[in-house]
Amino acid sequence: MLLPQSFNVDQNGLLKFKISDNLSGSKSEVFKTSNIQGMWFSDGGKKEDIKSLHSASAESFSRKLENNGLVLLSLDAVSTDGKISKEAFLNQTRLNASEQIIKNVEASTKAEFNLKTEIYSKTLLTSGKANGGLNDEKLGDKLEILLKQNPYKMKYGADVIALVIYEGKPIRNASVKLQTKASNGVIFDQNSRTDEDGMVYFKLNRSGIWKLTATEILPVNNNPDQDFQVIIANYLFEFRQ
Repeated sequence: MLLPQSFNVDQNGLLKFKISDNLSGSKSEVFKTSNIQGMWFSDGGKKEDIKSLHSASAESFSRKLENNGLVLLSLDAVSTDGKISKEAFLNQTRLNASEQIIKNVEASTKAEFNLKTEIYSKTLLTSGKANGGLNDEKLGDKLEILLKQNPYKMKYGADVIALVIYEGKPIRNASVKLQTKASNGVIFDQNSRTDEDGMVYFKLNRSGIWKLTATEILPVNNNPDQDFQVIIANYLFEFRQ
């Protein structure tokens, strides 16, 4: 995901951000240069390709903001060389996969599995005022999270609806993890699943950086080098009461 230095940048200010795996700011091999498929920027106009900002040696990136309103950053990454032990993958599937996938992994005689991992990340922030509807913007990613409300215009305790879509359609019973990083650095976790309409509901009950993660695990057919495909969608924003 793209983690900004600040989620509220002045109009005509400089947006600084870096690639990160998590709310702590660390980066794994999944986000090495060869795995980055694309980086984009949108402030309500045409989506702009900013992959040229990325390089193997760069620790952070910057872009000047010109317009007033919501800003959406997005990042796509694909890794095809992941290996994981059966025990570790079972723990992952029990949280995120269907019952059939869990049974397949439990019944397998393999000691480890080869994974293809696809990550689709969004980061929502503001430039000046929090105007616009980019919170609900569809980017056409394989797995995607849409926020039905603009969190920067919500008050403490307000209800927010997130929609999870796979190949453009709402997906039922999808695993969604909600994390909030408070100002003291403590991270709070909550696990949920989407309803029949692909929706998950939560309350803005903490100030901090919020991250939603939806995960789908699917078998890979006709490829002897890969066993399963792990598809992840992230959505990052900040809420201050």
